[in-house]
Amino acid sequence: MRIVLALLKKEFLQIKRNTFILRLLLLVPILQLCILSQAINFEMKNLSLMLVDLDNSSTSQRISTKFQASRYFLLQEVLHSQTPALQAMEDNKVDVVVVIPPHFEKEWSLGLSPTVALLADAINGMKAGLASHYASHILMDAALELAPTLGLPVGNPSPPIHTTYTLWYNPIWEYKTLILPGLLAVLVTLVSGLLAALNIVREKEMGTMEQLNVSPIAKWQFILAKLLPFWIIGLFEITLGLLVIRWVFHIPLEGNLLLLYAFCGIYMFLILALGLLISNISRTQSQAMFVTAFFFMLFILMSGVFTPVESMPPWAQTLNKANPIAYFVEVSRRILLKGASFEHLKTSFLTVASLASLALGLSIWRYKKTHADA
Repeated sequence: MRIVLALLKKEFLQIKRNTFILRLLLLVPILQLCILSQAINFEMKNLSLMLVDLDNSSTSQRISTKFQASRYFLLQEVLHSQTPALQAMEDNKVDVVVVIPPHFEKEWSLGLSPTVALLADAINGMKAGLASHYASHILMDAALELAPTLGLPVGNPSPPIHTTYTLWYNPIWEYKTLILPGLLAVLVTLVSGLLAALNIVREKEMGTMEQLNVSPIAKWQFILAKLLPFWIIGLFEITLGLLVIRWVFHIPLEGNLLLLYAFCGIYMFLILALGLLISNISRTQSQAMFVTAFFFMLFILMSGVFTPVESMPPWAQTLNKANPIAYFVEVSRRILLKGASFEHLKTSFLTVASLASLALGLSIWRYKKTHADA
């Protein structure tokens, strides 16, 4: 144990002397958390819209007013010809064009079903889909409000079944509530994993690795001393992130924080062991950074932070079972937002613990091989 403590003292002294690493570890994830949580938002607002009114009736004007009052759309102009509207969409000046056909009010008052055209720029498929969905709801609301003024039965047209809904765990649909726990997982993983990946290979480039290889240090002692400083700092980063989530963004933390820290402790061993494994097999720091960026980028994009895992193809969901970030995102959201217990998360705990044991074993084995080569 004395050898491990001596190695830990050496590692902490190296971290203390390198002020850049300290700033990277402590400040960068928190700043990114504050900035990205404001910038990343999949709720579409202020979509530019042009309305082509070929009917020019009081009903079409009321529909125009509904769009103008919506928080989702910015009504750029009401036109009486499709040509300039389509040209504006081609020039990327408008996202949605709504076309009200001629004789719209007359056909509707006769009980017919006139068609309103929704034209959306689908270069961004997600934006086009949401814009069409928002516009359809506005048109339906307008139809329900205007039906009595046209002499139609109240509630016509109306859906055959009246539904109500409640948003559990995020009642006001605040996107930051969804994104922040996952974003914290991503940022802590990136910084901790990258620094761990650079740790051993930096010793190789500095020439101190040869001295360590000939010293009477067991392999597990060397790996443990490399892991523990970043493990402690990683848990400290998570603590800072949780304080920011609670006191800056005012998001309630519903679950058991001790359960979350237990998972984070296992998870950090997994990420740091992966970083050390990459550092062991790399010859230069640039090589270690490239390999880390390659794998971690895949992990992040497939983790479910930005898109639901359930929407991925079956083969991607199968690969995702080996994705550590996906487990952190799921567990942090379920604990912090739903208050899930260990019984609900037992599978994730056991899986991450198994992956951590495997990664740690591979790191020790690979270092032994490197030592023999030396």
